Amino acid sequence: MSAETVTVPIFPLPNIVFFPETVLPLHIFEPRYKEMIAAALEENSPLGVVQLKPGWDQNYYGNPPVYRLLGVGEIVSSHRWDDGRYDIILAGKHRARIVEESQRGQYRMAQVEYLEDITPTAKTPDLEENYSALRQLFDQIVASLPEAAQAIRPEAWTDPSPGVLADLLAHTLVDNAYDKQSILAELDVARRLALVRVQMNSVMKPNL
Repeated sequence: MSAETVTVPIFPLPNIVFFPETVLPLHIFEPRYKEMIAAALEENSPLGVVQLKPGWDQNYYGNPPVYRLLGVGEIVSSHRWDDGRYDIILAGKHRARIVEESQRGQYRMAQVEYLEDITPTAKTPDLEENYSALRQLFDQIVASLPEAAQAIRPEAWTDPSPGVLADLLAHTLVDNAYDKQSILAELDVARRLALVRVQMNSVMKPNL
């Protein structure tokens, strides 16, 4: 785990989990988040996207609770409409953990700690088997969607490491946001691959 900490604006959203090396398009229309994006663009600041915890709808316009694990990325494309709305594209860069929250104007800020993958020092048979099965599935997806892949996939899609492979498949194929959150929170690469393979077995036929 890295000790590096930064302070970033955070965008709490229901049912959205933001992984490193993925691309997330967002439409920004609430006044507080238009303020946030304007400041992030002016300051060239990273932006955190964090999932709201269940019950968020009881206090959405306040500061409802969020999960501590989140994704942090960079705004790589933006368009501002005449009425102040934004369309942006975020490129995921880091897993992070919220250390402390604060407020800036109408929106939330957080001091976050960037996290690193924990990779086993020795490759185990389970890790090798899970990676091989998931890599085969991944290659099939890329081959079946060449135009989409060329248009939006990050460079990591070309030859992903085991941890990135798990993230990309979770981002692409796992529907349940709380399952995605569990995958985001798993720093151990072997365990993350196993979690994703369980999810793939539930949606793909024949089983992996």
